[in-house]
Amino acid sequence: MMKNILYCEHNVDGTIGGSYYSLFYLVTGLDKTTYRPLVVFYTNNMMVGKLKEAGIETMVIDPPAPVSLSWGSSGKERKGMFAAILKVIRKTANFYKLFLVPTVRNYFLLGRHRIDIVHLNNSVLHNHDWMLAAMLRNIPCITHERGINNDFPFLARFFGKRLRAVICISDAVKQNMRAHGVDYENMVTIHNGFDPDTAVVRTPPGVIRERLGIREGDLTLGIVGNIKEWKGQETVVRSIGILRKTFPNVKCLLVGDTSEGDRHYEKRIRDLIDRMDLARNIIFTGFQKNVPDFINVMDILIHASIEPEPFGRVLLEGMALKKPLIGADGGAVPEIVEEGVSGLTFTPSDPESLAAAIFSIASDRGLMKRMGETGYLRLMERFHIRQNLKATERIYERQTVNA
Repeated sequence: MMKNILYCEHNVDGTIGGSYYSLFYLVTGLDKTTYRPLVVFYTNNMMVGKLKEAGIETMVIDPPAPVSLSWGSSGKERKGMFAAILKVIRKTANFYKLFLVPTVRNYFLLGRHRIDIVHLNNSVLHNHDWMLAAMLRNIPCITHERGINNDFPFLARFFGKRLRAVICISDAVKQNMRAHGVDYENMVTIHNGFDPDTAVVRTPPGVIRERLGIREGDLTLGIVGNIKEWKGQETVVRSIGILRKTFPNVKCLLVGDTSEGDRHYEKRIRDLIDRMDLARNIIFTGFQKNVPDFINVMDILIHASIEPEPFGRVLLEGMALKKPLIGADGGAVPEIVEEGVSGLTFTPSDPESLAAAIFSIASDRGLMKRMGETGYLRLMERFHIRQNLKATERIYERQTVNA
């Protein structure tokens, strides 16, 4: 019997990140003779159109806005008298508006669409309204855990252990949860998967190089990801300042979008580039619809997160295009990058360590090629989307059997 699965992507800042692509590969790769997906977003975005083109039912619902109360410009004494009251009122109003009302909405939506399984795409920290609605409907509820978080509040712990499964995208994510006292029997690691056939180069590399002002033979590096402080673009820029002494014509692509909340960080990066006189070495490409076109012109793909990375999907894209990898040694990166075989790791936030790793690979074209080819084989063996789909569908099957 066909099973209806509702998926929800919680992100609301408008940027398209790894969780979106993971969701896309999952729902488009499902066994459609057994599962019928419905994907819910809180903002209209590029992925809505891509999913609809792939024949996936998709809907966008408006997220509730939080209640904000202030006493205005009253005197300190008067303001102090009512501050505690206003805080209680605000918390109560937001609990009602951000949790109870959406729970009721979700309850009826699950019924209208005859949903059999709810699969939440982000974290035990979010989507508690969907978790409660599913519990009230007695519908199996699963969540991905895609973050390395430092705090797991009461609701996260309450709902987390009552879910049918918490899918951690890496062992690093699972170990972090355990380190914070969150260790449930329903936790399982399923690495993000990637279909190498989707890493399609649509624009000839010569065209991309000409567009970006890269000459044939220039050492070309790149980092792919939204411009955010924790992604480590600043570390990369500083390493290029060191590397330029050996490779004066080095080019480094910063491929990714910037949300409104991160404009200040982008400005900081641009100011740093000006101070270091790196304008001819660093290239901002902005958001790119077909990222493989840009990875394809890179000699080395860099992953530079300054905080532990929950996974690092872009590394799989690099492996699909047979690029050697350099990743910050933290989080899940060592699970993906086989040290000295498919790439190298470096000390997070350390430009000198990164520059040394780049130099080691860039100075040996034979090593560069071998690492790229080995990385491709590792992708096919350990991180292909087939493995991800099989493991996820096994979880769905258990819910069907237990229903």
